Amino acid sequence: MRDQKQMDFEELTDYLSNATSERDRLSAVISGHAGSTGLGIGSYLREKVDALRGADDDRSRVEKMRKLDVRIKEVCTQVLATKAVRSHRGDSYKML
Repeated sequence: MRDQKQMDFEELTDYLSNATSERDRLSAVISGHAGSTGLGIGSYLREKVDALRGADDDRSRVEKMRKLDVRIKEVCTQVLATKAVRSHRGDSYKML
């Protein structure tokens, strides 16, 4: 059970890190910073699919950033609650 809780906590923190990175990348693209378009194949394919759909790039990026901000706040709350419970119970496994 403790191992599962540790894995859940690590998955939450990994998701939070990835969501924050994606939001920062989108913010850099919108503000026009060179070299910040996301060079990964996933980003490239996502942009091509959006272009085929006729999606407005900036508007869709702003909407994705808004959704990521909401999700980041939710996950931060979950991570802080998990840390508080673990501290209160005196669990000794590794905190990230």
